[in-house]
Amino acid sequence: MGKMRELCESQIADAGNVKEGVARFAKKFVNEVMEDKSFKPSQVSIREMFDATVLAENPNLDLDDRASFREAVGHSQFPYMTKELISREVLPAYDGALGDVTQLVTEMDTNRPDYEYIAGFRAITSLPRVKSGQNYPSAEMQEKNVRCQIAKFGEILEIEKEMVLSDQTGQILDRARQGGDLMGQHRHQFIIETMMDGARTALEESTSTALVYGTTAQTVYSNDHSTTDGQTNDNLAASSAIGTASMDTVYNLLSSMKDERGRYINNMPRFVVVHPARFRTAWALCSDLGLASVDSANRGTNFYGQKLALTAIQSPYVGTNSGGATTDWYVGDMPKEIVWLWYWKPGIDRQGVDSDAAFERDVIARFKYFYAGGVCLRDYRYICRATA
Repeated sequence: MGKMRELCESQIADAGNVKEGVARFAKKFVNEVMEDKSFKPSQVSIREMFDATVLAENPNLDLDDRASFREAVGHSQFPYMTKELISREVLPAYDGALGDVTQLVTEMDTNRPDYEYIAGFRAITSLPRVKSGQNYPSAEMQEKNVRCQIAKFGEILEIEKEMVLSDQTGQILDRARQGGDLMGQHRHQFIIETMMDGARTALEESTSTALVYGTTAQTVYSNDHSTTDGQTNDNLAASSAIGTASMDTVYNLLSSMKDERGRYINNMPRFVVVHPARFRTAWALCSDLGLASVDSANRGTNFYGQKLALTAIQSPYVGTNSGGATTDWYVGDMPKEIVWLWYWKPGIDRQGVDSDAAFERDVIARFKYFYAGGVCLRDYRYICRATA
């Protein structure tokens, strides 16, 4: 990126005005150079970016004059360009830490910052016979509201004057990557702990409120759910280490689920979620067509890999905060049961030199990376927990 100043000067020459030229340079650099697939934030010199923006507009700036320095930075394109640079570190790191767990949820939006109530699954009346000359009856609609708690999460990254002048690009971007990684891991853990019906660390819970009908938290995994809706419905398979025999048990439990009126539901599992220590075995169960690596006694066609096309997903949080063990594993159609509500999607805001930190610690830019949302279960019928 040694030609950054050269690009800035060419834009100033074309504009015939320094301020307009620097603004064009910033826009061109962000929208073209940074958008190039080969672009890497580590290639950028923070000091060179500072020179091409702040010093270009203020060539006689006294760097030791704190008040003038803050004023020049605050009215320049530097904070905007730095924000875009940091975004390209935070958001990819967030995606990487989040992993595959977003496949397990159905995403929706909300405009409520505290609690949202969504419709849970509710059995409708049976489909009646309509005789000749009769009117079709109206279906009975009933609400089963599920409460989902919404919260906001985030941290602030500060860039000090000394970091810029000494061009500590690596340190700045490394802190940005760590922030993105933390945010991704945070949401990853939030989703998995909700699936497990464990106390959610993100909400500082002591007991789980993953599935709440009205105001009452329900037990998600049990051999008998009659206290919830009058149906036995077993979704807890005990003493079931991963293998074809235990998978047969889990598949039978899920296939035997009934709605609140006692009718069977269409319930086909799609995912197997395990701790990394069990991922190889789970992957083989889902993918090994001959099952030789899973069950040496059964070398026939892998029903679960071919017919159901199950997907194995791993998470280090499985069993570590649910009252269970890392040998627990979960099978089901998770997106039917797990709902993620977005209030604010992951983003980055910036604050310039008008903050208290600018006066107290010579902070010339602050960046807040954040997200706001919540995750909950809207039923219990579509996921089974197996304990080994």
